[in-house]
Order: sequence, then C-alpha cells, then structure tokens
Amino acid sequence: MCWQCDNPHGTIDEYLDSLRDTIADHGWVVQFVESEQRPFAYTIGLHEKGLPELLVTGMQAQTSARLLNSIAHQIVDDGMTLQANVTVEDPEAFNETLHMVQQWRKVKNQMLETVCAENNIDPFRQNLFPLPEADKPDF
Repeated sequence: MCWQCDNPHGTIDEYLDSLRDTIADHGWVVQFVESEQRPFAYTIGLHEKGLPELLVTGMQAQTSARLLNSIAHQIVDDGMTLQANVTVEDPEAFNETLHMVQQWRKVKNQMLETVCAENNIDPFRQNLFPLPEADKPDF
C-alpha cells in the first residue's frame, strides 16, 4: 500500500505522476499517512473542482479511504451540499438515542489558499513557499 515500499528506486517525480494519473482517472486520490500515534488521510484533487480537500484522523487506511471516497463522491456528484448524520446510543449518558445532523452548503465564491507559517516544511525540497525562519528567538 506504500508507494515508496513498492517502488524503492522510484523518484518523487514518478510518485507525483502516479498521483496525477489517479486524479485524471478518478477525479481525486486519497493519501494515507501512517503513524502509531495518529494516522491520517486526506484527499488530493477536489480543490481543482472548486471543492475543499477532506481530512480524517485516527482511522486505519481502508476505513479512511472508504469514508473520504464516500464523502468525495457525495460532494462531487451533488456538488452543492454535504450532510453528516450522527447517531449516538449511550444509555448511561442519554435518556434516548441522540440524532445529530450537520449540513454544509457550497457557495459560488473562489476558495482562497494560504500558507501556514507554523508548518513551513517543504518535503520535496521544491522551495515552493519559502518562509522566513528565525535563527534565534526574538524575546
């Protein structure tokens, strides 16, 4: 499941090409990041459709992929709304089953993308967003 494990001699460009191919075929790709403490997964490619990229933490790879693909299909196919339905059954906390609904609607405004100065890493060393870094604290 790890591209680098399956392609130990592959280059970053080959990896990015494989992502681009998947996005071209399917519209987006789900990227999973393994971690013992907090694994996470996110989509790549929805932004090009005018939609937000999605992120989920704390789930295994297959569960994350199913969840993100399901939500991505919903917002890509409908394109205007995303609705989350949650049901909680906990007799010790609630007298009856708790049902919650949250709905988000897409608006026709351009999505702005900003760079976060707190996480200014450049994993592929492409110097995309050079941000100033202090050599010593200024306090």
